[in-house]
Amino acid sequence: MRYIILLLTLMTIISCGSKKEIANTEKPEEAESPVISIEDPIIVMSKGACFGTCPVYTISISDTGEMLFEGKRNTKKLGKYSKKLDLVSLKNLLGKFEEYKFMELDDFYESKISDTPSISISYTNSDTTKTVIGKSERPQRVHRIQKEIELIAESNDGWTLVEASKNAIPEDKLIKSQIIIETKGGPRLAKWFDKMRVDHGIRIVKRLSAANDTWLISYDTKDYSPEAMLDILRKNDFIVSAEFNSKTENR
Repeated sequence: MRYIILLLTLMTIISCGSKKEIANTEKPEEAESPVISIEDPIIVMSKGACFGTCPVYTISISDTGEMLFEGKRNTKKLGKYSKKLDLVSLKNLLGKFEEYKFMELDDFYESKISDTPSISISYTNSDTTKTVIGKSERPQRVHRIQKEIELIAESNDGWTLVEASKNAIPEDKLIKSQIIIETKGGPRLAKWFDKMRVDHGIRIVKRLSAANDTWLISYDTKDYSPEAMLDILRKNDFIVSAEFNSKTENR
């Protein structure tokens, strides 16, 4: 009897050891691969170019929340980036299209203003796709939908680079002592420039566009590195966009 108990105990120890060995050899879960294309997006928004530094990009969103952002010009994300939109946010976004009766809008809204970007928004509901194209003259409900998409597209958190931009300006072509900024303009503009001159040594080189308050500025390179100054400007709540000047463009 004693030998039987001893044998059973020995078998139990061997069995536990084997389970631990199997557990230790299990492969960890692999991270999700970034999305490289979206075949049947239900939302697509494309923002075109203007005479200034308007962001130029396309964002596509699938019915599962997969997103693909392709930044072409004047965005912090140049190239293709992937991200997953949580289902609550996706549901809220889709609700806006229904709430504002997107399917009842005109397909095209004509504009007489040349210095503003053309924006295309497409929405697919069941088997029907509706595309609305226009500039600032579109109905207010279209601007509200656009704003909702922009908040998602132009955020910088959680995106994964899928493909670097082929049109990115080479490092040796950048003029890092000069930065192109687009401001919010208005009555605050003069005081803002005065404060930035005192605090950071910013100086106006010239105005690039009166339509969207775009300026070429310089700064004290002895006190700030180019990257530090660019970061300061991009974090400023009065700045819409900021990028280094380049030798490839005439200013």
